[in-house]
Amino acid sequence: MSSTSFAGSARAALDPVVVPAGFVATDYDDAVTWCAAYDDLAEAHPSTTLPQQRGAGACVDLRLRGEAGRLVEADFEGETLAQALRRAGLERRAGDVEDMVGVRVDIAAPVVAAAVAELLSVT
Repeated sequence: MSSTSFAGSARAALDPVVVPAGFVATDYDDAVTWCAAYDDLAEAHPSTTLPQQRGAGACVDLRLRGEAGRLVEADFEGETLAQALRRAGLERRAGDVEDMVGVRVDIAAPVVAAAVAELLSVT
């Protein structure tokens, strides 16, 4: 699977969830990073626990990285996405994301998207 199809598959699943929340994507060779303004995200989703402090120019990153078309890493603001999900009390979703490591991105990305959607909607 080419890096373009990795990014395409990742973005097809994640963009509908994260773009409305204020994230903007940047594609790399075998990775996609979505970034949202910290203050805007914190105001729109006040229950989402973020590890950094508010401040001018602060950005919240969600990053998926792949190798050979398979998901090898899912990070949310400097920690694994699974850690962020656990911190939010979403243990089952954390396990779902961990189970996707090594899985083809076209299969893994929708699972990651569902976990991120739940993370952003935690009240």
